[in-house]
Amino acid sequence: MRLFRSVAIAIMLAVTTAPSARAQGQVPAADPSAHYLFYQHGGWLEKKDKSDQHPKYGTAYEFDAIVAALSKRGFKVISEIRDNVRPNQYARAIVKAIRGLIKGGVPAKNISVVGHSKGGQITLLTSAQLGNPNVNYAIMASCAPESSQFRRSYKRFLRRNGDKLSGRGFAIYDDRDDVAGSCREAFEMSSSTATDEKVVSTGLGHGLFYVPNLAWIDPVTKWIKP
Repeated sequence: MRLFRSVAIAIMLAVTTAPSARAQGQVPAADPSAHYLFYQHGGWLEKKDKSDQHPKYGTAYEFDAIVAALSKRGFKVISEIRDNVRPNQYARAIVKAIRGLIKGGVPAKNISVVGHSKGGQITLLTSAQLGNPNVNYAIMASCAPESSQFRRSYKRFLRRNGDKLSGRGFAIYDDRDDVAGSCREAFEMSSSTATDEKVVSTGLGHGLFYVPNLAWIDPVTKWIKP
């Protein structure tokens, strides 16, 4: 877990600005005029290589292309390919990094956390731990409906953290997703200053977020940087 080996000295997350850049390095010195985006990929990349095709979704997880697409929208993207991390611990490291940016003069409204699947779980935990009403969050295919295999763990999260969720929350998922669904249950429990949700119909299901598809890139970036 690269992030946690170095967190006592510096948060080992990356700012990537070049389209082909790998995510590695440190959170930069705070720039109050910049918009920062903490991107959290799904759990597939914690176990597989970026070139590995998902047997169900028929694509590799295009991490570099996603980071590049978000960077082109004017964000300083902070990300890395995680090891098999514990979501609570990882969220705490992101919270520490966000607080450092805010202390350095970056307005909270210029900071966003965006995550897919397990990355969305980390995003939700960041929201609950940080407690800042102005930070932006986008949860992509991460909230588990009754039919999901992850429903038990999601219900446990809601029981422990639902009323702690804060900030501006946006959720998006594909109507063919058999893993994740609506986040309304979480939003109704939260103290979020604003929430919205979008259901798209691409036919790609959970795999929609494996690639920088405009069906999610456009609404997510519009929400976090209106």
